[in-house]
Amino acid sequence: MTYSRLILASIICLFSAGCRPPETNVAEQSTTKETLTALPREELPEISSETRHFTLLTGPWSKYISVPPKIYTFDKISSGIETLLTTEQKLIQAVLEADVNVAETSAHGALNDRLDELKAAVPSAETRSGYVRSNSKSSSPELVRSVSGLAANASLTTKDLDQRITALQHLNSTWTRRTAVMGTNATAGIMRDANEAYLDGLRQYTSDFIQLRKELRIIKSEQSKRAANKSNIIAEWNQFEQQNLHILNKFLHDNHTAIIDPTKGADYLINKDKLNGTLILVCNIGPRQLYFELNGRNPFHPFTLADITPTNQ
Repeated sequence: MTYSRLILASIICLFSAGCRPPETNVAEQSTTKETLTALPREELPEISSETRHFTLLTGPWSKYISVPPKIYTFDKISSGIETLLTTEQKLIQAVLEADVNVAETSAHGALNDRLDELKAAVPSAETRSGYVRSNSKSSSPELVRSVSGLAANASLTTKDLDQRITALQHLNSTWTRRTAVMGTNATAGIMRDANEAYLDGLRQYTSDFIQLRKELRIIKSEQSKRAANKSNIIAEWNQFEQQNLHILNKFLHDNHTAIIDPTKGADYLINKDKLNGTLILVCNIGPRQLYFELNGRNPFHPFTLADITPTNQ
């Protein structure tokens, strides 16, 4: 084992749950902040209309979380602290993912979610959803079935995406020629209009697959750079930890407006007014307390909140 790999393994071990020392939580020392009490899921009272129910999605980083984290809420965070927070998240991501396969990275997980969304949005001639602009026409069932079949089992590999993009482009070319020779009157005219509308959507759909492939190649390139830059990654994190992590820690502990504890089921009850501010996930990973922004999808970590509030609320 090379020296840099040995050091990297030590850093990741410190971050991982398997090397966790007895936990201490500075936040529990504060008695002046509003705290939302954690309750077992089966004992939760009826949720107020002003409260939303969330679950935390952790993606490939679930192995680093042995205890459900807390959430701090803020009305506003200064630009200086925001910069520190962004730097911290980038460096943590670089350390945790410096020695893993591309498929284990948070960026790959987010892209895989995009692929699932793309597969669910396959063009449909029968509805206004997805990429079709009119539901008053019926395009060729054969064309619709072919596109649906191609999209259904797509996977996030360059080879698979290459094959499906080529097949979608071939379908578009073939059906563009077939549609061009259709009549313009009566049933043939309706089918022609429907096919043209569908093919417009198919071209956009194919472009979305091409963009996905482009982003996958970028992720692979970035991961290769990380693997070759382990020593510098470790040095950058050590410097940040020594010089700046305590500043971030003090600000976040001193200025939060509320602490949201997880319920027994590891979910979170959050008042709607708190959702308008900034939410920070507070994680104990190894001996460190680390921080992650939760407002929307973040490119530097896989943590996101999924709203599971009952639809009748």
